[in-house]
Amino acid sequence: MAVLDWKSLRDPNVLLATGFGVGLLPKMPGTWGSILALILWYFLLASQQLWLILTLCVVVFLLGWYATHRLTSRDKLGDEPQIVVDEIVGMWIALVAIPHSWWIGILTFLVFRFFDIAKPWPIAWVDSHIKGGLGVMIDDVLAGAATWIIIHGLLLLLG
Repeated sequence: MAVLDWKSLRDPNVLLATGFGVGLLPKMPGTWGSILALILWYFLLASQQLWLILTLCVVVFLLGWYATHRLTSRDKLGDEPQIVVDEIVGMWIALVAIPHSWWIGILTFLVFRFFDIAKPWPIAWVDSHIKGGLGVMIDDVLAGAATWIIIHGLLLLLG
């Protein structure tokens, strides 16, 4: 069984799954992964065309699914806290077509972390019933989609 630590970053699956090591930071690895996603969005993605952002979300989701599948099947790991590629994709989904603003980005981050931690239905059902690499990834995709709905709803209300 592989251990997710700094030495294991030589494995490309571990490197990707841990968000290039961000998930190995002490305490709150999911929060660190979400912060990394927010920073990358703010400085690199927010100004890109929608098709490119959506393509990146799909590509990173598929790569993350593959990497986490390899770790969960080959190394008998579960949804380890150090695996944060799912938070990165979930945050990027939540941030799709959001205005390039720090305060909206931070609000999106807070709502996403709520859904990711509290796991209301159907996120909790998916988290408990879908296992393996897909299970690791899909609950955060749903948290990102729920966040997207909430944030865009608020933006419509605030006009």
